[in-house]
Amino acid sequence: MFCDDVGVSIVTLDCLIRERFDRPLRPKLQEVLTVIRASDDPELACQKVVESGIVGPDLFSSSHRRFGPHEPGICIQPSDRPSPAVRPTSLAMVIAIAADEDGILHAESAACEFAKRLAPFQAIFSGGVVWYLTENAFRKSYPFETTGLGQSFFAIGMTLTLCLDSAGIDIKDYRIGMPSERMPLLVHRALAAWEGWRVAQRLDLSVTEDVWPVDRYQFKRFRELPNPFAPLLELWLTGYRISADFNDKYPAVHLYANPSDIGI
Repeated sequence: MFCDDVGVSIVTLDCLIRERFDRPLRPKLQEVLTVIRASDDPELACQKVVESGIVGPDLFSSSHRRFGPHEPGICIQPSDRPSPAVRPTSLAMVIAIAADEDGILHAESAACEFAKRLAPFQAIFSGGVVWYLTENAFRKSYPFETTGLGQSFFAIGMTLTLCLDSAGIDIKDYRIGMPSERMPLLVHRALAAWEGWRVAQRLDLSVTEDVWPVDRYQFKRFRELPNPFAPLLELWLTGYRISADFNDKYPAVHLYANPSDIGI
């Protein structure tokens, strides 16, 4: 993954995320719009983009991928968990997914890797992904993007902060600029933690303190584990957003696509 590359600087990554956050590329948008019509129902639209070869045959029939309901103009909060469907229930959802198949798959891969790296800290992931088509619900309350990522994510971040502090390093020193619509608070903090983890690895720091459910006896040095923040940043670079609880009640990952520029 790009964000695991030791040659990538925090300045470069900061600039890229400020540009790409919540902005999917959708390179096949015009191609999709030439194949389907506004009068098509979602099932027919799925069939058309598959038969035309624009997307692979499994994009709308995967066993792990589900689609949340979509109503134009309605923001779905990360705390909401409306019942997903096996297939998209709106034409706009079909367009958004089909127009960026590579980005969708990349986002899912990054989300799965993120869950994998949190697994040692009791993160539970079913392997399921639910897609929602909704605007960023926190855009108007800049800069407080409050999407939850579960107890495991909070704990590993706080553990890192405490251990860096014990070594005389303030993780806030790695924050660049101020939070904004292009770099919400959660993302701002995650980028600093990504750099902090790299510093802890380079200095071969020990895990001297922990926050539940992190167990410092499971891994004693930061170099023993891959950077858990890297796949999260990788996901945001695709232009999609994430929320996840990683617990028994909500073990699936929820991904969000901005509906702007879809053209229907």
